[in-house]
Amino acid sequence: MDSGERLSVLTMLAEGKISVDEAERLLLALGQAAGPAADSTGAAGQAGAGAAPAGHDGTRGLDLEALGAQVRRAGSSLQASEIGRTVSREVGKALGSLQRADWGGLASRIVSQVTEAVTQAVEHAAPRVQVEKEQEWSFAGVNLRRLAATVANGRIEVEGGDGEQVSVHAVVRVRARDQAGAAAVAEQVVPRAVEEGDCLRLFVEPDKPPSGSQVSVAYRVLCPRSLRAELRVANGNVRCTRIEGGARLAATNGNVHAEHCRGELDARTVNGNVVARVDELTAAGSFETTNGNVSVDVLGGGGSLTATSQNGNVRLCLPAAASADVEARTTNGTVTTELAMSRVVEQKRNALVGTIGEAAAEMPQLRLRTLNGNIHLGSTQPEEAGR
Repeated sequence: MDSGERLSVLTMLAEGKISVDEAERLLLALGQAAGPAADSTGAAGQAGAGAAPAGHDGTRGLDLEALGAQVRRAGSSLQASEIGRTVSREVGKALGSLQRADWGGLASRIVSQVTEAVTQAVEHAAPRVQVEKEQEWSFAGVNLRRLAATVANGRIEVEGGDGEQVSVHAVVRVRARDQAGAAAVAEQVVPRAVEEGDCLRLFVEPDKPPSGSQVSVAYRVLCPRSLRAELRVANGNVRCTRIEGGARLAATNGNVHAEHCRGELDARTVNGNVVARVDELTAAGSFETTNGNVSVDVLGGGGSLTATSQNGNVRLCLPAAASADVEARTTNGTVTTELAMSRVVEQKRNALVGTIGEAAAEMPQLRLRTLNGNIHLGSTQPEEAGR
Protein backbone atom coordinates (compact mmCIF):
# COMPACT_ATOMS: atom_id res chain seq x y z
CA MET A 1 0.00 0.00 0.00
CA ASP A 2 1.49 3.38 -1.01
CA SER A 3 1.37 6.45 1.18
CA GLY A 4 -1.23 8.17 -1.02
CA GLU A 5 -3.79 5.40 -0.52
CA ARG A 6 -3.11 5.30 3.22
CA LEU A 7 -3.48 9.07 3.60
CA SER A 8 -6.73 9.03 1.59
CA VAL A 9 -8.21 6.54 4.05
CA LEU A 10 -6.99 8.54 7.05
CA THR A 11 -8.38 11.75 5.59
CA MET A 12 -11.82 10.18 5.12
CA LEU A 13 -11.63 9.01 8.73
CA ALA A 14 -10.68 12.48 9.98
CA GLU A 15 -13.54 14.09 8.03
CA GLY A 16 -16.06 11.60 9.42
CA LYS A 17 -16.89 10.09 6.02
CA ILE A 18 -16.04 6.60 7.29
CA SER A 19 -15.97 5.02 10.73
CA VAL A 20 -12.91 3.69 12.56
CA ASP A 21 -14.01 0.14 11.77
CA GLU A 22 -14.41 0.95 8.08
CA ALA A 23 -11.02 2.64 7.96
CA GLU A 24 -9.52 -0.35 9.69
CA ARG A 25 -10.96 -2.76 7.14
CA LEU A 26 -9.83 -0.60 4.20
CA LEU A 27 -6.28 -0.36 5.49
CA LEU A 28 -6.13 -4.08 6.17
CA ALA A 29 -7.43 -4.84 2.66
CA LEU A 30 -4.93 -2.49 1.05
CA GLY A 31 -2.16 -3.98 3.17
CA GLN A 32 -3.07 -7.52 2.07
CA ALA A 33 -3.15 -6.43 -1.56
CA ALA A 34 0.38 -5.08 -1.18
CA GLY A 35 1.55 -8.22 0.61
CA PRO A 36 3.51 -9.99 -2.19
CA ALA A 37 5.46 -6.84 -3.00
CA ALA A 38 6.32 -6.36 0.64
CA ASP A 39 7.56 -9.96 0.88
CA SER A 40 10.02 -9.36 -1.96
CA THR A 41 12.06 -6.87 0.07
CA GLY A 42 14.28 -9.62 1.40
CA ALA A 43 16.74 -8.99 4.21
CA ALA A 44 16.18 -5.26 4.14
CA GLY A 45 12.46 -5.74 4.73
CA GLN A 46 13.08 -8.16 7.58
CA ALA A 47 15.49 -5.75 9.23
CA GLY A 48 12.77 -3.09 9.33
CA ALA A 49 9.96 -5.40 10.38
CA GLY A 50 9.69 -3.78 13.81
CA ALA A 51 9.03 -0.30 12.39
CA ALA A 52 5.92 1.17 10.81
CA PRO A 53 6.05 1.24 6.97
CA ALA A 54 7.25 4.55 5.56
CA GLY A 55 6.18 6.17 2.29
CA HIS A 56 8.29 8.29 -0.02
CA ASP A 57 6.96 11.42 1.71
CA GLY A 58 8.15 10.29 5.14
CA THR A 59 4.72 9.37 6.49
CA ARG A 60 4.20 6.25 8.58
CA GLY A 61 1.25 3.91 8.79
CA LEU A 62 -1.04 4.22 11.80
CA ASP A 63 -2.09 0.97 13.45
CA LEU A 64 -5.82 1.52 12.94
CA GLU A 65 -6.56 -2.04 14.00
CA ALA A 66 -5.18 -1.33 17.47
CA LEU A 67 -6.75 2.13 17.50
CA GLY A 68 -10.17 0.77 16.56
CA ALA A 69 -9.91 -1.92 19.21
CA GLN A 70 -9.09 0.69 21.83
CA VAL A 71 -12.14 2.78 20.90
CA ARG A 72 -14.39 -0.29 20.96
CA ARG A 73 -13.03 -1.30 24.36
CA ALA A 74 -13.80 2.19 25.65
CA GLY A 75 -17.47 1.68 24.80
CA SER A 76 -17.82 -1.95 25.83
CA SER A 77 -15.98 -1.68 29.14
CA LEU A 78 -17.86 1.37 30.44
CA GLN A 79 -19.47 0.94 33.82
CA ALA A 80 -21.40 3.74 35.47
CA SER A 81 -19.05 3.66 38.44
CA GLU A 82 -15.88 4.15 36.41
CA ILE A 83 -16.76 6.23 33.35
CA GLY A 84 -14.20 8.95 34.10
CA ARG A 85 -11.36 6.50 34.71
CA THR A 86 -12.17 4.47 31.61
CA VAL A 87 -12.29 7.52 29.36
CA SER A 88 -8.98 8.79 30.67
CA ARG A 89 -7.31 5.39 30.26
CA GLU A 90 -8.66 4.48 26.83
CA VAL A 91 -8.27 7.95 25.30
CA GLY A 92 -4.71 7.98 26.58
CA LYS A 93 -3.97 4.65 24.90
CA ALA A 94 -5.55 5.66 21.61
CA LEU A 95 -3.81 9.02 21.52
CA GLY A 96 -0.54 7.34 22.45
CA SER A 97 -0.72 5.57 19.09
CA LEU A 98 -1.20 8.92 17.38
CA GLN A 99 1.84 10.42 19.08
CA ARG A 100 4.00 7.81 17.39
CA ALA A 101 2.67 8.65 13.92
CA ASP A 102 4.43 11.10 11.60
CA TRP A 103 1.83 12.42 9.18
CA GLY A 104 1.83 16.13 9.96
CA GLY A 105 -1.22 18.29 10.55
CA LEU A 106 -3.58 15.34 9.88
CA ALA A 107 -2.79 14.11 13.39
CA SER A 108 -4.81 16.83 15.14
CA ARG A 109 -7.91 16.01 13.06
CA ILE A 110 -7.56 12.29 13.78
CA VAL A 111 -7.21 13.14 17.49
CA SER A 112 -10.52 15.00 17.39
CA GLN A 113 -12.27 12.14 15.59
CA VAL A 114 -11.06 9.51 18.04
CA THR A 115 -11.90 11.65 21.06
CA GLU A 116 -15.40 12.28 19.70
CA ALA A 117 -15.92 8.54 19.10
CA VAL A 118 -15.03 7.74 22.70
CA THR A 119 -17.17 10.61 23.99
CA GLN A 120 -20.18 9.28 22.08
CA ALA A 121 -19.59 5.83 23.56
CA VAL A 122 -19.54 7.38 27.04
CA GLU A 123 -22.76 9.32 26.44
CA HIS A 124 -24.48 6.16 25.20
CA ALA A 125 -23.48 4.22 28.31
CA ALA A 126 -24.04 6.97 30.85
CA PRO A 127 -27.00 6.95 33.26
CA ARG A 128 -29.86 9.06 31.89
CA VAL A 129 -31.67 10.55 34.90
CA GLN A 130 -30.20 13.93 35.86
CA VAL A 131 -30.56 16.04 39.00
CA GLU A 132 -29.14 19.56 39.40
CA LYS A 133 -28.48 21.74 42.40
CA GLU A 134 -26.94 25.21 42.71
CA GLN A 135 -25.09 27.10 45.38
CA GLU A 136 -23.76 30.66 45.68
CA TRP A 137 -21.20 32.44 47.86
CA SER A 138 -20.07 36.04 48.25
CA PHE A 139 -16.76 37.23 49.72
CA ALA A 140 -15.19 40.60 50.40
CA GLY A 141 -12.08 40.41 48.23
CA VAL A 142 -10.06 43.12 50.01
CA ASN A 143 -7.61 40.66 51.58
CA LEU A 144 -7.60 38.08 48.78
CA ARG A 145 -4.62 37.73 46.46
CA ARG A 146 -5.18 34.29 44.93
CA LEU A 147 -7.96 32.06 43.62
CA ALA A 148 -7.29 28.29 43.52
CA ALA A 149 -9.96 26.03 42.01
CA THR A 150 -9.92 22.29 41.26
CA VAL A 151 -12.61 20.17 39.59
CA ALA A 152 -12.46 16.54 38.47
CA ASN A 153 -15.35 16.61 35.95
CA GLY A 154 -16.96 19.84 34.82
CA ARG A 155 -15.62 23.29 34.08
CA ILE A 156 -14.24 26.47 35.68
CA GLU A 157 -14.88 29.99 34.39
CA VAL A 158 -13.30 33.04 36.02
CA GLU A 159 -13.79 36.66 35.01
CA GLY A 160 -12.04 39.67 36.50
CA GLY A 161 -13.72 43.02 37.11
CA ASP A 162 -13.21 46.41 38.76
CA GLY A 163 -14.97 45.72 42.08
CA GLU A 164 -13.58 44.13 45.25
CA GLN A 165 -16.37 41.62 45.74
CA VAL A 166 -15.95 37.92 44.83
CA SER A 167 -19.07 36.07 43.66
CA VAL A 168 -19.03 32.30 43.22
CA HIS A 169 -21.76 30.25 41.59
CA ALA A 170 -21.61 26.43 41.44
CA VAL A 171 -23.88 24.03 39.57
CA VAL A 172 -23.75 20.32 40.42
CA ARG A 173 -25.17 17.89 37.87
CA VAL A 174 -25.68 14.27 38.83
CA ARG A 175 -26.69 11.45 36.53
CA ALA A 176 -27.86 8.12 37.88
CA ARG A 177 -30.10 5.26 36.82
CA ASP A 178 -33.19 6.56 38.60
CA GLN A 179 -34.48 9.75 40.20
CA ALA A 180 -34.03 8.56 43.77
CA GLY A 181 -30.44 7.52 43.14
CA ALA A 182 -29.55 10.81 41.46
CA ALA A 183 -31.12 12.82 44.29
CA ALA A 184 -29.26 10.78 46.92
CA VAL A 185 -25.92 11.36 45.20
CA ALA A 186 -26.66 15.08 44.80
CA GLU A 187 -27.01 15.31 48.57
CA GLN A 188 -23.60 13.69 49.05
CA VAL A 189 -21.71 15.85 46.54
CA VAL A 190 -20.83 19.21 48.09
CA PRO A 191 -19.07 22.07 46.26
CA ARG A 192 -16.89 24.15 48.57
CA ALA A 193 -15.69 27.76 48.59
CA VAL A 194 -13.32 28.34 51.51
CA GLU A 195 -11.30 31.43 52.40
CA GLU A 196 -7.82 30.50 53.68
CA GLY A 197 -5.67 33.53 54.45
CA ASP A 198 -5.22 35.47 51.20
CA CYS A 199 -6.46 32.53 49.08
CA LEU A 200 -9.99 31.53 48.09
CA ARG A 201 -10.13 27.76 47.46
CA LEU A 202 -12.84 26.07 45.39
CA PHE A 203 -13.11 22.27 45.46
CA VAL A 204 -15.62 19.41 45.61
CA GLU A 205 -16.24 16.77 48.25
CA PRO A 206 -15.94 13.85 47.93
CA ASP A 207 -13.09 13.64 45.40
CA LYS A 208 -14.68 10.73 43.54
CA PRO A 209 -18.39 10.34 42.76
CA PRO A 210 -20.33 7.56 44.51
CA SER A 211 -20.68 4.27 42.65
CA GLY A 212 -23.38 4.13 39.98
CA SER A 213 -23.40 7.85 39.20
CA GLN A 214 -21.81 10.49 36.99
CA VAL A 215 -21.08 13.89 38.55
CA SER A 216 -19.98 17.18 37.02
CA VAL A 217 -19.47 20.52 38.77
CA ALA A 218 -19.33 23.90 37.03
CA TYR A 219 -17.88 26.92 38.87
CA ARG A 220 -18.46 30.47 37.65
CA VAL A 221 -16.48 33.18 39.46
CA LEU A 222 -16.56 36.98 39.24
CA CYS A 223 -13.62 38.57 41.11
CA PRO A 224 -11.22 41.53 41.20
CA ARG A 225 -9.00 41.51 38.13
CA SER A 226 -5.93 41.87 40.36
CA LEU A 227 -6.23 38.29 41.69
CA ARG A 228 -3.94 35.49 40.60
CA ALA A 229 -5.89 32.52 39.20
CA GLU A 230 -4.79 28.88 39.59
CA LEU A 231 -7.40 26.69 37.89
CA ARG A 232 -7.32 22.96 37.17
CA VAL A 233 -9.90 20.60 35.60
CA ALA A 234 -9.29 16.93 34.87
CA ASN A 235 -12.15 16.36 32.40
CA GLY A 236 -13.60 19.61 31.13
CA ASN A 237 -12.74 23.15 30.03
CA VAL A 238 -11.03 26.08 31.74
CA ARG A 239 -11.71 29.72 30.85
CA CYS A 240 -10.05 32.78 32.40
CA THR A 241 -10.95 36.34 31.36
CA ARG A 242 -9.50 39.74 32.31
CA ILE A 243 -7.22 38.54 35.08
CA GLU A 244 -4.14 40.72 35.66
CA GLY A 245 -2.43 39.02 38.60
CA GLY A 246 -1.14 36.13 36.49
CA ALA A 247 -2.73 32.75 35.81
CA ARG A 248 -1.90 29.03 35.80
CA LEU A 249 -4.56 27.14 33.85
CA ALA A 250 -4.55 23.38 33.34
CA ALA A 251 -6.77 20.62 31.97
CA THR A 252 -6.19 16.97 31.15
CA ASN A 253 -9.04 16.27 28.73
CA GLY A 254 -10.42 19.64 27.71
CA ASN A 255 -9.70 23.05 26.22
CA VAL A 256 -8.01 25.98 27.96
CA HIS A 257 -8.92 29.59 27.11
CA ALA A 258 -7.32 32.80 28.40
CA GLU A 259 -8.75 36.10 27.19
CA HIS A 260 -7.52 39.65 27.82
CA CYS A 261 -5.19 38.63 30.65
CA ARG A 262 -2.00 40.32 31.81
CA GLY A 263 1.14 39.24 33.64
CA GLU A 264 2.63 35.77 33.79
CA LEU A 265 0.50 33.16 32.01
CA ASP A 266 0.81 29.36 31.97
CA ALA A 267 -1.89 27.48 30.04
CA ARG A 268 -1.69 23.77 29.29
CA THR A 269 -3.71 20.66 28.53
CA VAL A 270 -3.04 17.11 27.35
CA ASN A 271 -5.95 16.38 25.01
CA GLY A 272 -7.41 19.67 23.83
CA ASN A 273 -6.66 23.12 22.42
CA VAL A 274 -5.02 26.12 24.08
CA VAL A 275 -6.31 29.54 22.98
CA ALA A 276 -5.03 32.80 24.47
CA ARG A 277 -5.45 36.51 23.79
CA VAL A 278 -3.05 38.35 26.04
CA ASP A 279 -3.45 42.11 26.53
CA GLU A 280 0.03 42.49 27.99
CA LEU A 281 2.61 39.76 28.51
CA THR A 282 4.82 41.35 31.16
CA ALA A 283 6.40 38.06 32.32
CA ALA A 284 7.04 34.62 30.87
CA GLY A 285 4.23 32.91 28.97
CA SER A 286 3.93 29.16 28.43
CA PHE A 287 1.26 27.50 26.26
CA GLU A 288 1.32 23.74 25.81
CA THR A 289 -0.75 20.78 24.63
CA THR A 290 0.04 17.23 23.62
CA ASN A 291 -2.84 16.52 21.23
CA GLY A 292 -4.39 19.72 19.93
CA ASN A 293 -3.65 23.19 18.58
CA VAL A 294 -2.09 26.23 20.26
CA SER A 295 -3.23 29.70 19.21
CA VAL A 296 -1.85 32.81 20.95
CA ASP A 297 -2.44 36.52 20.22
CA VAL A 298 -0.20 38.91 22.15
CA LEU A 299 -1.35 42.54 22.07
CA GLY A 300 1.53 44.06 24.07
CA GLY A 301 4.30 43.54 26.58
CA GLY A 302 7.82 42.21 26.30
CA GLY A 303 7.73 38.81 27.99
CA SER A 304 9.31 35.68 26.55
CA LEU A 305 7.00 32.96 25.29
CA THR A 306 6.97 29.22 24.66
CA ALA A 307 4.23 27.50 22.62
CA THR A 308 4.37 23.76 21.98
CA SER A 309 2.29 20.84 20.73
CA GLN A 310 3.11 17.28 19.75
CA ASN A 311 0.16 16.63 17.43
CA GLY A 312 -1.29 19.92 16.29
CA ASN A 313 -0.59 23.36 14.85
CA VAL A 314 1.02 26.31 16.63
CA ARG A 315 -0.03 29.88 15.77
CA LEU A 316 1.42 33.06 17.31
CA CYS A 317 0.38 36.61 16.40
CA LEU A 318 2.32 39.68 17.61
CA PRO A 319 1.99 43.46 17.18
CA ALA A 320 3.56 44.68 13.94
CA ALA A 321 6.17 46.63 15.93
CA ALA A 322 7.22 43.66 18.07
CA SER A 323 10.89 42.75 18.49
CA ALA A 324 12.05 39.32 19.64
CA ASP A 325 14.40 36.44 18.97
CA VAL A 326 12.47 33.50 17.52
CA GLU A 327 13.16 29.80 17.14
CA ALA A 328 10.36 27.85 15.46
CA ARG A 329 10.70 24.18 14.51
CA THR A 330 8.43 21.36 13.39
CA THR A 331 9.26 17.79 12.42
CA ASN A 332 6.36 17.09 10.05
CA GLY A 333 4.93 20.35 8.81
CA THR A 334 5.91 23.83 7.66
CA VAL A 335 6.95 27.11 9.33
CA THR A 336 5.60 30.35 7.82
CA THR A 337 5.80 33.99 8.88
CA GLU A 338 4.16 37.30 8.00
CA LEU A 339 6.53 39.28 10.23
CA ALA A 340 9.62 41.09 8.96
CA MET A 341 12.89 39.42 9.99
CA SER A 342 15.82 41.75 10.60
CA ARG A 343 18.18 38.80 11.06
CA VAL A 344 17.88 35.24 9.74
CA VAL A 345 20.10 32.51 11.18
CA GLU A 346 18.20 29.56 9.70
CA GLN A 347 15.20 29.38 7.42
CA LYS A 348 13.84 26.30 5.68
CA ARG A 349 10.54 24.52 5.22
CA ASN A 350 10.28 23.26 8.81
CA ALA A 351 12.44 25.76 10.73
CA LEU A 352 12.89 29.49 11.28
CA VAL A 353 15.54 31.00 13.56
CA GLY A 354 16.36 34.69 13.76
CA THR A 355 15.20 38.10 14.97
CA ILE A 356 11.86 39.81 14.44
CA GLY A 357 11.96 43.60 14.35
CA GLU A 358 14.84 45.70 15.64
CA ALA A 359 17.62 43.93 17.49
CA ALA A 360 18.44 45.03 21.06
CA ALA A 361 20.78 44.00 23.87
CA GLU A 362 18.00 42.12 25.67
CA MET A 363 15.29 40.54 23.58
CA PRO A 364 12.22 38.47 24.44
CA GLN A 365 12.71 34.83 23.47
CA LEU A 366 10.01 33.07 21.42
CA ARG A 367 10.21 29.26 21.26
CA LEU A 368 7.64 27.48 19.07
CA ARG A 369 7.62 23.70 18.67
CA THR A 370 5.43 20.93 17.26
CA LEU A 371 6.10 17.40 16.12
CA ASN A 372 3.20 16.85 13.71
CA GLY A 373 1.75 20.14 12.56
CA ASN A 374 2.43 23.59 11.12
CA ILE A 375 3.74 26.77 12.77
CA HIS A 376 2.63 30.24 11.73
CA LEU A 377 3.81 33.67 12.88
CA GLY A 378 1.44 36.52 12.11
CA SER A 379 0.43 40.07 12.98
CA THR A 380 -2.22 40.90 15.58
CA GLN A 381 -5.23 42.44 13.86
CA PRO A 382 -6.09 46.04 14.93
CA GLU A 383 -9.65 45.12 15.99
CA GLU A 384 -8.22 42.59 18.47
CA ALA A 385 -6.29 45.26 20.34
CA GLY A 386 -9.26 46.55 22.33
CA ARG A 387 -11.29 44.92 25.10
